Amino acid sequence: MRLIFPLLLTLAIVVIRGISPITGPAGGSPPAGVSLDVSPAYVAMSPVSRTLDALSLLSNPQTIALFVSLAIAVAGFATLRGKAARRQMWMRLALGTAGLIAAIAIIEAAVVFLPRPMAALVVDDEEIVRVDFHSHTGASHDVRKSFTAERNREWHRSGGFDIAYITDHVTFDGAVAARENNPRLAGDGTSLLTGVEGRYHRIVSTIMLGLTEADTALLNRRGNLLPGETASGRRPVTIVALPNRNLDSVTIESLD
Repeated sequence: MRLIFPLLLTLAIVVIRGISPITGPAGGSPPAGVSLDVSPAYVAMSPVSRTLDALSLLSNPQTIALFVSLAIAVAGFATLRGKAARRQMWMRLALGTAGLIAAIAIIEAAVVFLPRPMAALVVDDEEIVRVDFHSHTGASHDVRKSFTAERNREWHRSGGFDIAYITDHVTFDGAVAARENNPRLAGDGTSLLTGVEGRYHRIVSTIMLGLTEADTALLNRRGNLLPGETASGRRPVTIVALPNRNLDSVTIESLD
């Protein structure tokens, strides 16, 4: 009986590994000749990584609501028990809460500072270009300062990407540093191109590709794109950053 849960977990990992995480446009079938190369270590850590990734997508109010709901549920269960049992329950609750806080701190530190195995995009056709349109460096406020442009390049190289856009929050410092070490010829390594993350209509997070440090005057402190012509002479291509909690209340007419 003790082996049932480990066996079921192993079976689930094997089944999940057989399902392609790559999809085509609008969630369709994966493109022909494109696959994801994952190591055994990546598969072993997948359940933990997926859980942490899901929690990281919660907004601050959602995170608070989750913990408050758990606290209310535990408190309600404790009040339904007898007085003696209730006293013991509150003591266990206090110790459990302290342990939970310590565990969360350790897990978050591990997620931030410890390396994790990387999955890599693999293509059969050498003419296919693999592009990441949204990435950050330590120049962004929500990224550790040690994640430099060159570490960003190495991360994307390990992931099989040919090109990645550096789209830091309202700054081009990371993109400028990245350009200095771009390969001279396409195909000689991973190229890092210039963009910026800002806002559209002041509420929707967007990725603006093609803007450079010369266009800084078009962005205010919060990253809202201001009216005017770009100093670089480029017309930016704008992509909505997903997930975005504002999309259910915003109608986007044009992002070009």
